[in-house]
Amino acid sequence: QTSRELQSWRSVGTHRAFMKITVHGDAGKPEYAAAQHVAEVLRPNIEHIDGEIAVRSGITLFGQRRRDVDVLVMGRCPAGIPVEVWDATVPRSKIKKSETRPAVFFSFVFCIEVKDHCFDQLVFENNSAWVRYRDKWSDATAQSEEQKYCLLRYLENLTGWRPFVCNFLWFRNLEQAQLPDFPNNFLAARFSFEELFSKAAAQMKGFVDDGVECFHATKQARAAQL
Repeated sequence: QTSRELQSWRSVGTHRAFMKITVHGDAGKPEYAAAQHVAEVLRPNIEHIDGEIAVRSGITLFGQRRRDVDVLVMGRCPAGIPVEVWDATVPRSKIKKSETRPAVFFSFVFCIEVKDHCFDQLVFENNSAWVRYRDKWSDATAQSEEQKYCLLRYLENLTGWRPFVCNFLWFRNLEQAQLPDFPNNFLAARFSFEELFSKAAAQMKGFVDDGVECFHATKQARAAQL
């Protein structure tokens, strides 16, 4: 197992804000490269904010029906991560990325399933993504949902409580235009910081404070355990 830290500092008055992003996993496996990519998407947007984010690859959930998690992102930022999000709950053809709303994420848990299938090995229907393995088709959307709840049970067994988990399917061989029109938790090969958090906001229930939508994966006192 290896660990790589991406650290950035910026002076803010007399305080030096610091975001620590640590990538964990086996550097020889493709899941580690995926985790590194996620860290690089996050870093330029959050390097000036106090907090800590762990990006883990190749996680095994012992005792669970779905044992393998490709990429797990767990973050806590006491001051919050500001981001302009759009409404990802509507069909892609109706999304207006120019019409955003301010949001702040104080803690989050992202479970990302990586798919390297080509477009001709995928079918999008009935609000689901199906992928082909040799001569067999598998419901990747159902797999991702089951994986999320296995992770929740695992974390509850480990810590005694459940954070809110956002799950995503990342299709690393698809362009944005190849994704389906129906609302989904899918990511294309090149996804943005804003897109990731917009699709997280669509899954989470936030509250509005002074015109800004705020999101927490768990109570503040428990965020330190993430």
